[in-house]
Amino acid sequence: MKRKIAWILTLCMLLTLALPFSAFAAPAADDVWEIVKSGQTEGTGYKKFADAKAALEDGDTLKLLGNISLSSGISTDKNITFDGNGKTITYTYTKTAADTTVLITLSGTGTVVVRNLTVVLGDTASQDPKMTALKFTGANANATVENCNLTANRMVIWASGASSKITVKSGTYVSEGKGSVVQLQDNQQGLELTIDGGDFVQKGSQYILRTNKFKSVTVNNGNFTQLGYNLPIIYAMELAGGTIDIKGGNFKTIGKEASGDRASLMETVPHKITISGGFFELNDNKSAFMFKEIEGAEKGSLTITGGIFVHNGMGKFLDASKSLFDISITGGSFHGTAVADVLATGAASVAGKDIAMRDGAGVRLIAGDDDGSGIRFTTDISAGAVAYAKAMTDDQSSITYGTVIVPTKNVSGHANFSISSLEAKGVKYENIVANVGMTGSDAEGYTIRCALVKIKQENYEMKLSARAYVSYTVNGQRVYVYSDYVVTNNSRSIAQVAESALSDVQSTATVKGVLDYNNKVMQNGVEVYSPYTDEQIAILRAYLSETALAGEQIISVIPKN
Repeated sequence: MKRKIAWILTLCMLLTLALPFSAFAAPAADDVWEIVKSGQTEGTGYKKFADAKAALEDGDTLKLLGNISLSSGISTDKNITFDGNGKTITYTYTKTAADTTVLITLSGTGTVVVRNLTVVLGDTASQDPKMTALKFTGANANATVENCNLTANRMVIWASGASSKITVKSGTYVSEGKGSVVQLQDNQQGLELTIDGGDFVQKGSQYILRTNKFKSVTVNNGNFTQLGYNLPIIYAMELAGGTIDIKGGNFKTIGKEASGDRASLMETVPHKITISGGFFELNDNKSAFMFKEIEGAEKGSLTITGGIFVHNGMGKFLDASKSLFDISITGGSFHGTAVADVLATGAASVAGKDIAMRDGAGVRLIAGDDDGSGIRFTTDISAGAVAYAKAMTDDQSSITYGTVIVPTKNVSGHANFSISSLEAKGVKYENIVANVGMTGSDAEGYTIRCALVKIKQENYEMKLSARAYVSYTVNGQRVYVYSDYVVTNNSRSIAQVAESALSDVQSTATVKGVLDYNNKVMQNGVEVYSPYTDEQIAILRAYLSETALAGEQIISVIPKN
């Protein structure tokens, strides 16, 4: 009997010891999901999300074990950590899918975390059906998104849970369609958003941050790039009374011009807006801010105490009414914007943008050196612009003058191209720094001449666009202040300028400006005088097509005896 009891006890002990190991056995090789309990390192594997969802409990970690494709959404109302584990979910549209799909919906009302997850659009997802990558719907949730790489063609992150707190710490978030990168919509106006880092990119036709109904938005860091149409980066238009606090980050609008009356940085009804830091590069002809009235709302406010603002378009910095907003600008530095527009609000200092490209272009002529000849653009930079750059630049930092040249066809619809916009769009360009061809002084200003040489014959009639700049460093940020760009004035082909040069003649020998018209040539059978030598005329004629050479206005050299 004693022996039997001892055997039974031994068996029970063995079974007891075995239980933990069987409960936390490693998932099978073909399992897609794993649920790990709080405080544990091993979990249970599942092949289907439905089975994993049924087993989920508050506090669990749901881990993705492999790359998968989804054509419809998945969801849970548990307070969980969704660990992408470095894996990828590919959204693939099928005819049976809804026209608007939310790929991942988390409705937990406590702590919810999404980390290390990649979401991409499949081959068919760019069609009309739209996909939102991640949506939080739980009321009073405290949600964190960290180190994710999410791409959608609608919203990327959408929060609608009443009185929720959303924090984004790092990662990359891209909208390729008509949907905001981050959208807040809380009917009780209790939503709070904090962005501590990450890259946020809009490639379509919407906003980076849309705050329909919210309590507060705080931006501490991050990169925000509008690559699509230049709609505002922040759109806060539905209800008034929220707070927007920008303490840092890099904000750039470098897309195509949007139609209509729009702003580039922010369109807002009365909220309390504070900007104490950040770098803002606005490359469009829109106002940076646009304020709109909402009936019955209290007066809003815009307070700027810091930040670097670069406006490289021809629009005003503020399109604002003090009847709607109390405006206070006591700090920050402003570059490339209208002086009076910002000074009127109390700004301490403003860069006077006096960087003026001369209309058209010329030909750089080096007789006997075909590789040394080409198209030349000329720019005048005022002494005021030089003085401001010197005053604003960091100690020991150099001031650079130069000209960006790019094929006109590659900047169609983008009137205020810049080095950063061209690089972001993968457009090749030439950046010609004015090391030579620069005359003048700090006291009187400078004239810079840049030439693009060695142009291939097949590109003689290709129009080139040019934009000059002054560049310097402010608080560690490289600032580029550009000249205005107008395609009719600042775009030419080498064939155009060669033909114009050949047609530039006087009826008598004379000196006109810096040109000495003393070379006798033939035009329409009439002897006239050109400022160019026979060798230079030969270079100019070489840039023209046979059709152009046959034109009546093109001069020819009089044969010399």
